[in-house]
Amino acid sequence: MEQINDISAFQCLKDQDFSKIKFGNFNLLIINNLLDQIVNENIEHKMISQIYMICYVFKNSIDTNQQYKIHLCSAESFNYSSMWKTDSQLPGFIDEFIYEESWENVDFTVYDFILCHPLYEKVVLDHIQENYLFEFLNGNNFPRLFSLVDTSSTDLIPVFLPYVTSLIDALYPSFDRNKLEGIAKFKKAVNTDYTGFDLPKQEEKFVDLIKNISITNINHPGHTFNRILLIDDHKRSFYIGDSCFWLQNININIKKVFPDGSITVICRDQRKINFFNKIFGLSLDENLSFKYAKWDDVNFRDYDIILYDSDLTIRFLSYVKENYESKFEGTPMFNYSNKNGNEIEWYSDLHYKLFFENRQPRTDLISNIKAAKSSSESEIKIQKQERLNAALWLRSHSVKKGEKIVVLIFNSSSPYKMLNPEIQIDLINNMALHTVAKILLFDEKGVGLMETLKNRLSSVAMDKIVVATQTGIRMDMSLLCDDAVIAIISPCTGMMHLANGIFRYLRKNKIIEKKNIPLMLVYTGNFMDFDIAYHPNNWWFNSQVKCAVLVKSDDGFELVKLNKVPSGYAEYNSISQPLKQMSVQHLFGFLKKNYPELSSGLFTEGFLNQRN
Repeated sequence: MEQINDISAFQCLKDQDFSKIKFGNFNLLIINNLLDQIVNENIEHKMISQIYMICYVFKNSIDTNQQYKIHLCSAESFNYSSMWKTDSQLPGFIDEFIYEESWENVDFTVYDFILCHPLYEKVVLDHIQENYLFEFLNGNNFPRLFSLVDTSSTDLIPVFLPYVTSLIDALYPSFDRNKLEGIAKFKKAVNTDYTGFDLPKQEEKFVDLIKNISITNINHPGHTFNRILLIDDHKRSFYIGDSCFWLQNININIKKVFPDGSITVICRDQRKINFFNKIFGLSLDENLSFKYAKWDDVNFRDYDIILYDSDLTIRFLSYVKENYESKFEGTPMFNYSNKNGNEIEWYSDLHYKLFFENRQPRTDLISNIKAAKSSSESEIKIQKQERLNAALWLRSHSVKKGEKIVVLIFNSSSPYKMLNPEIQIDLINNMALHTVAKILLFDEKGVGLMETLKNRLSSVAMDKIVVATQTGIRMDMSLLCDDAVIAIISPCTGMMHLANGIFRYLRKNKIIEKKNIPLMLVYTGNFMDFDIAYHPNNWWFNSQVKCAVLVKSDDGFELVKLNKVPSGYAEYNSISQPLKQMSVQHLFGFLKKNYPELSSGLFTEGFLNQRN
């Protein structure tokens, strides 16, 4: 049989031609298991909303006189109505689309469109290669393939499939005013009538199993655990900063409890494992590893204790129930939550918190504070050779030995966290013309930053600018910690968490002296339009990174230190301001006021006085 040896041959799927599609006549298959939508211990509202809206929009685009199908594969038994208000139009809505069959057993060729979660992209394409290769390569009647939008991270785009939004955008012009009004009304109900499906409801399905596991757990209170398994698909938000906290929490909550143990983390999302290991693979010690694995391929008997992420409660306990005697009986198992302790309102008998607290040494508050300040949980190891390679790269890009570097980072996971593009250009220009340092910028996506700057700035300014274009995340991390770097200025973004971890490692291992650690400064403000529960304390408290917050002042706006803003969300949101209000003047004024020694040595004589 003909084979596609490299799955990248499916790259052609990105190029979609909608000109021949008759939108009134089609069959639709949606591959999206509801259990994969449980995030932060509840059904993820954004994702389930997407499913409901797609079913509604496509149902209203079908010619009602024709017999066409919309199938939502749902092999698991779940009452979708339980997550909506009882008086809403939504209970029962999805029932007509439920197809109680595993997608692997469905005949793809009877459908015109197939939509799948990005989590399933590779396995779906593998399935096509194994079962439908002739139809895919030789026929025009094979269904068009699209991906649902992964609401956990815009960094995790599907590799081969175009987003379903491109298909829906093509649908909209065919809707009349009444249909558009109906869509708007339905969308409002989806946003307002959601009640959720929390952890207590999830564990109600496994009362007897939980009793059996709890008995095993009680019988192993002082047992030595040398081989620890954490099962975590990390369905939570997954940007660089989130991946830093994933590693940090494992170090604090698991590695500290089992300091001599070997910890294996398995994840069923290949994209996330690749993303994580690309960043941290060279920083992990030999007793901690992150791997992609299907559960059927894991020998659970190899481990002394199993921890499963709470978002996997139904899926994993269902798997345990089916395989208890052959794979799990006698092995302690605990529900591992990634929530902060003060966010958890309810603990089951399987909760890892109870096990964790029983194995912690009792210490006083002062000892805990000292331990936190000297802790290694947030350290990120950078290899000596990586730093040497970064130094060579800088020398090859006109940074001479003895010159200083200021790093300016502008990109973030949300535009609300970023400066206005014109302010970015103004900051680059002023730093290039009025400081004694070279200015290092990153063009990690290769958007042509260098050419853009050449068209906007003078040759004098350009002589001071160095752009690292698609050098890779590890090289970018190594450039941040070069000896020439005296300041890193950035929005609230993951690269600064990496910088914080790197310099903690370099300082702890006496590779760099404290006095030579550069100023790491994050500017931030009000993100209510993006995240009403945002507070910089959650990200930068007890960090080496300094934080400047844009607030109201008597003269309009100013940047102030983090300890000058209230700790409560409501109070913070009342005084903080959106970053669209921030100017270069605010940043320079903050530097002059709070870091006079750095400023006097960095800026050309008299410049800051002229700006003020």
